[in-house]
Amino acid sequence: MKFRSHIDRFFGMVITTSLATLGVVFFLLLFLDSETTLLDIIISIALFLACGGVIVWSSFFATYELHSDYLIVKGGVLKIRIPYEEIIKVAPTRNVFTGYKVLASKDAIEIFYTSSLLGSVKISPAKRDLFLSELKARCHSSSFKF
Repeated sequence: MKFRSHIDRFFGMVITTSLATLGVVFFLLLFLDSETTLLDIIISIALFLACGGVIVWSSFFATYELHSDYLIVKGGVLKIRIPYEEIIKVAPTRNVFTGYKVLASKDAIEIFYTSSLLGSVKISPAKRDLFLSELKARCHSSSFKF
């Protein structure tokens, strides 16, 4: 079962501001330099599209897939496979600015699991209640807590 990330207005504004700032950084110097060549413009456009594409891909196309034995969290180039037996706790969180996160909303949940380097991952599934009920049904660990 596949769930998309919920995207709220705040994160939409953060991403838009980030892309605008990135655009200013890549293109402002081109307009200020009187010796700008076509190659400079092509390189700046390519870098802007690559960096902006990764930001948009990571933010707006994050997915969470529930398989029979594991959860896959995908966000851009990041992909995490979390076996259900390693999940020890799932808790709501509004602290989305710290830690490892693959989300686009302040209304998030944090999944704690044993093999994580940072201890947890923060996600924001669009159909949160359905996601949590499906996750709970698949996690059979006695130490698992909601």
